[in-house]
Amino acid sequence: IGVIVLVAVVAAVALAVFLQNRSDNSPESRIRASIGTFVQGLADGDLETLRASTCGSLADFYSSVDPVEFDSIHDLAVQEGSIPVVTSVDRIQITDSTAIAQVTAHTTRSPADVTDRTFDLALVGDEWKVCSE
Repeated sequence: IGVIVLVAVVAAVALAVFLQNRSDNSPESRIRASIGTFVQGLADGDLETLRASTCGSLADFYSSVDPVEFDSIHDLAVQEGSIPVVTSVDRIQITDSTAIAQVTAHTTRSPADVTDRTFDLALVGDEWKVCSE
């Protein structure tokens, strides 16, 4: 009986680890991570991260903007407190290789002024990228 209990415990732990790893790599988890990467890139003024984490017209903008000009734009956004802070990703709707994520956010200037925003994402290769917000 002790062996049977031990095997059952090991099987339960293995199943839990498998399900945890599977859920961590789910499309929803990957979309949440992509939004987090993008928003952190905005907060940090990290142009390379923004270039790597976007697609469509947003990627076109970040790939064409001069790094010195971008630093000025970012500095102004920091001074004005207009950098978005995403407090939660509330709903994700996936259709084939596109997704829309509804988030709760506020700006650094107005933490009490919470609004709903949406992010459009696309699956590019095996990576979800923010196409617009």
